[in-house]
Amino acid sequence: MKVFMDLKWFFKKEKRPYIVGILLLILVAILELVPPKIYSYSFSN
Repeated sequence: MKVFMDLKWFFKKEKRPYIVGILLLILVAILELVPPKIYSYSFSN
């Protein structure tokens, strides 16, 4: 935990790229769930 406290200035300076990166990772995780849903809807009948 001390490492993060030592690098606090860096994370504050580079906040925007980290936020964008985390949001993109969440978006990719959600998009990975779409094809199985489409597959299950199309073959459920």
